[in-house]
Amino acid sequence: MNTTDESYLIELAAAGKVTWLATIYRNSPIPGASWFSVDMSFKRTTPYGETSTLNSSVFSEDHVLLIDDAAVTAQALGSASALQFLHRCLAATIGSEGGSHRDYCWAKLILPNISGQVVRADIIPIRLANQELVDDIVSFCRPRQRYDGRVAAIHRLPPDALFKAAAAGLIVTHQTGADGLELCSVIEAGLANRLSVPWLLTSPVAAVQTLAIVEGGHVHPRNGGYASSVYLAAKALGIDVVVLDNPGHWLDGPEYAHWRANFVPVELPDDEADAGLTSRIVTAIKSCGRRIDGMMTLCEWYKPHVAQACEELGLPTDPPRAYEIATNKFQTSTLADHGARLCRSVDDAKKALSLPDVQWPVIVKPCRGWSSEGVVRINRRQELEQALKLLDTSRHGTEFLIEPYCNGPEVDVNMVLLDGEIAFFDICDDFPKPADAEKGSSFLELQSVYPSILPTVETELLRDSCLDALRRMGFQNGVFHCEYRVADSAVEYGPVDGLVDLIPLVPQLVSGDNRKPRAWLHEVNPRPPGMTASKVAETTYGVEYWGLYLLTPLRDTARIAALSRPFQDGAQYTSVMVFIGNDYDITRYQGVFDSEDICADLLARRPHLAGHLSNYACFVRRGDKVPHPSMGENMFIAYFNVFSRKSRAEALRLAAEVRSELRIVWK
Repeated sequence: MNTTDESYLIELAAAGKVTWLATIYRNSPIPGASWFSVDMSFKRTTPYGETSTLNSSVFSEDHVLLIDDAAVTAQALGSASALQFLHRCLAATIGSEGGSHRDYCWAKLILPNISGQVVRADIIPIRLANQELVDDIVSFCRPRQRYDGRVAAIHRLPPDALFKAAAAGLIVTHQTGADGLELCSVIEAGLANRLSVPWLLTSPVAAVQTLAIVEGGHVHPRNGGYASSVYLAAKALGIDVVVLDNPGHWLDGPEYAHWRANFVPVELPDDEADAGLTSRIVTAIKSCGRRIDGMMTLCEWYKPHVAQACEELGLPTDPPRAYEIATNKFQTSTLADHGARLCRSVDDAKKALSLPDVQWPVIVKPCRGWSSEGVVRINRRQELEQALKLLDTSRHGTEFLIEPYCNGPEVDVNMVLLDGEIAFFDICDDFPKPADAEKGSSFLELQSVYPSILPTVETELLRDSCLDALRRMGFQNGVFHCEYRVADSAVEYGPVDGLVDLIPLVPQLVSGDNRKPRAWLHEVNPRPPGMTASKVAETTYGVEYWGLYLLTPLRDTARIAALSRPFQDGAQYTSVMVFIGNDYDITRYQGVFDSEDICADLLARRPHLAGHLSNYACFVRRGDKVPHPSMGENMFIAYFNVFSRKSRAEALRLAAEVRSELRIVWK
């Protein structure tokens, strides 16, 4: 239910006078909610013919905007982002787009209904991502901003005061002939689900803390990677960052200086961490000239050394031994009791495979690895030497392991631990790789689907197994990306309406079989899932992993608990991560990428797909030389996060269309 408050005249002196009538509709607060909303309509009252040649550039400091004759400034509205949002609302009604024009723009402001400190500045855009009927979402919050929600809730405020009290604004999708208030009502109905997170903390958040990051990100932001996710999350959380890295790192220069408070040069090795790394980190922290409240690293093989440095400096950390196990796949496999064999040479491997208890097929993989590089399935002894050629010792070291291959559905289990308990977890289905179908040796990922449709008994088994494994390693806090298979699962991959998906096993194959499903741990990564997977969890569940990862070494338990809460109704849709790998035809091409942005090209040819994509990116440029998996290096040249609110089947069909319609040119 909403009530009309008042209408206000808005004027802009630009190429003549342009006027709008702004009308405010106040919605009744939902009992117990920490927020309420106000709907606003902006009707252009100046004839269209007088504004058709204008565009958003008219909203500048050179042209005064007035509401009931009072000048509108960023200060009057509370923030520059609030003023920019108002400009967007008004700009939507001038000029023309696609040969059409409109007189109205509808918007909604979200205001606090309680007093409290915002948990992170961008929490509302995160929680409202891909909200139906919403074109744009803008946060007005500053990091760590405190709101007195009672002021907005009790008093009827004019537009400038409403904007100043609001935490965010959203622009409603324009639908010709639709009732704007009805559209706002539909959006309102979904806000209780999305804003179920305690986005305002009634207890004060700790004073501004400083986090040291050892190794600031080896991939420059222009080339993808996770750096933007890390440092923008730090900004939104109000965390000061001190970066420790080699001189000349991209964060050492002026371009990204605004992402960090200090840059401390320190010698960091490119590959295996050396014995002196811990002492160099300790020395750098002691001499940096700032109080450090927590420390972490973005490099997996530095983690044991950083944990040891934290212990020496008295900073919060989980045990170095826990990181040693998690970052060594042989030690992880040993913890899981898979009967793995540690090898350092071809002779070691031949001896391991000559033992009578070998269970074929087997997996060969480096003890320290990533992106499934060097991971090979071997079906017979004769394949060993060819498999070992894929082990790049310069990248992954000389140690590798051999363990049994588990022929069951593969999943990712992502988990947030807080004081030894699960704060949040999600499970997605990893679809079969070429090596699973014996159509090659590569385990390069093709696609993953959120949420998993494994039987409940199996998802509960995975949850409990993951928690147990992390605790046995010694972890009590953190964000973890774990990879599993389910042995003796009740489902398998098979044909479904021309596609492939999980289906129940044929009854006669399991009739009279008393086997129970078993969780088969592949690896534990003490970090969030890769950038693409973290984005899927963020849009599907409303949980942003990188922010939680930053809060963990600071032991900011109140914000970790708050930000680990998913949407009240669970996943908002089915998501499919479509990975576009580097598996070109090496017999025909040299691996030179000869296309423009393949994502932009696809959307230009298939614009209907845009409404089903939450994120996408092309990581290579024309002329780039791309390695082939047969060279021991796996990489993705692009990705698409596809979603469907209708069904998993539709999401899979859309994902198949994305893959089939891509045009990639190689030389």
